[in-house]
Amino acid sequence: MLNQWTPKTTLIVAGVAVVGVWWLSGRAWETARDVGEAVNPVNHDNVFNRGFEGLYQAVTGSDGTPGTDLAEWSDELDEQYYEYTPLGLYGKVKAWWSE
Repeated sequence: MLNQWTPKTTLIVAGVAVVGVWWLSGRAWETARDVGEAVNPVNHDNVFNRGFEGLYQAVTGSDGTPGTDLAEWSDELDEQYYEYTPLGLYGKVKAWWSE
């Protein structure tokens, strides 16, 4: 009697299958949302950005990102060569003219 397939057994298996599919579909939506967020180009913490920054830091030995390093380098250039910029030249001409 234990090996017989009855309508009650069919209902139990169908119920377990429905619950299993429902649970897996919920997990699938969560996983799809997480994957979508990982490749979202607007998200600064996406997979590609993290990979590029990791490669950049490994190659250059820097702790910063390419953007922060570029900004620091630009500020150093501005301080070093300020006198040759249009604003710096304007200040020199103004100082010379007022003498």
